[in-house]
Amino acid sequence: MEIRQIASVRFAMGASSYQRYRAVTLAENVSQETVVHILERQPELTGVDIQTGTLRRYADSLYFAPIIGYTGPISSEELEASREQGWEYDASEQVGKTGIEQAMESTLRGRPGRETFYVDSVGRVTQVLNSEEPVAGEDVWLTIDAQLQETIYHLLEQKLAGILLSNLVPEKDEGSDEWSIDARDVILAVIENQVLDTAAFGEADAGAGERRLYAAFQGVRERHLGSLEQIWGTARGDLPEDMQRTAAYIPDMLEEAGYVTGSPGEEEARSWQRGEMSLGEYLRLGIRDEWIAPAEEDGYATLSGAWQDMQETIRAFLPEDAGFEELLYRTALDTGEAPRGEPFSAISPAAWDAVREGMRQMAADSDVLSWLSVETAGKTGTAQQNPSRPNHALFIGFGPYEAPEIAAATRIAYGYSSSNAVEVTADIFRYYFGLESRESLVTGEAEPAGSNGNIVAD
Repeated sequence: MEIRQIASVRFAMGASSYQRYRAVTLAENVSQETVVHILERQPELTGVDIQTGTLRRYADSLYFAPIIGYTGPISSEELEASREQGWEYDASEQVGKTGIEQAMESTLRGRPGRETFYVDSVGRVTQVLNSEEPVAGEDVWLTIDAQLQETIYHLLEQKLAGILLSNLVPEKDEGSDEWSIDARDVILAVIENQVLDTAAFGEADAGAGERRLYAAFQGVRERHLGSLEQIWGTARGDLPEDMQRTAAYIPDMLEEAGYVTGSPGEEEARSWQRGEMSLGEYLRLGIRDEWIAPAEEDGYATLSGAWQDMQETIRAFLPEDAGFEELLYRTALDTGEAPRGEPFSAISPAAWDAVREGMRQMAADSDVLSWLSVETAGKTGTAQQNPSRPNHALFIGFGPYEAPEIAAATRIAYGYSSSNAVEVTADIFRYYFGLESRESLVTGEAEPAGSNGNIVAD
């Protein structure tokens, strides 16, 4: 962790040519003890200061994160688009990245304060010329039913636990009474639905299947980290398929960390996408053309010096990067590529009526939905991502049929059968229409679920 922090500071200082009047953040979210320690020793720590800022805290983020979204540093593309629309942003600001935060950015943002001042050679403010107080953004009131959202989360969690329970397999020793989960069949459901931290796979109390997966992950990790010279020295398309994914991920990781500040030209971008360019060529191109920091003239005598530091940063970042860890788990499980859907043309009203009637008939024939006192409609489905893995379980539906109040699109990653998606959606309908209480539905106990949808897609 310290190596990564030191590398980050070095890159930030290099990007500003080590100019003493340009501030560089050394640490964030420090403790009160650290603040006191710094302030007491400021005469000795020339140029070091403490700054306060704002921090987003979301109530019940576990349930609302996909809707609310999150904020992050503005990208070069977002900065350019905002200026084209007449918004006053600068490169250091935070903006909405997904969800409500992104969709209502202009309403939530407000106007930042500004201050013009003189500083001395070590960055101390000597004179304030003028200042402007910030203006808070507007409040946004959402129509989200908080209890419904929380209940849906727990119903999905409960159903997923039931799916895992239904696919327990005995150990090879037929005389043993112990059971374990077949990791290669269901572990992707755990990762995809974020039920538990993958770090638990390496703990002493992990199951046998989890330990085998963790060992496979460690092998893949060691191979990839030990092959970085090959990854950035070989054309991406000539690398093994799993290493191609690592080569493609590294620029995304650097962009997330703030080192990628722009994008290559169209010809270079196409060459990279086609796999004709190595990762090293791509990153050196970015450093040379200044859309990856630091550029050659920003504190480095040569391009090779900047590239050497970039390699050190990548080596420091990768072992601790959560996204890279998930990528390696997927590589260990050999998931393959997800299919892509094709757009469909406009559908006539008559066709829509036929679709609605078919969805109503499906619900009427369902052993689960037909028992509801509210008439509903829906369509089941499964999506096969890999023949050797369970199907994704899908269901879309709405109700009441004649005057819809609620629509649901339920997807359980690696959920085996569409019946599992139907069952959890039926529970959502029961809660929404007041047919059953939350207490009777969210029991905290897993019930065995269906697993017969893996061979034939319904």
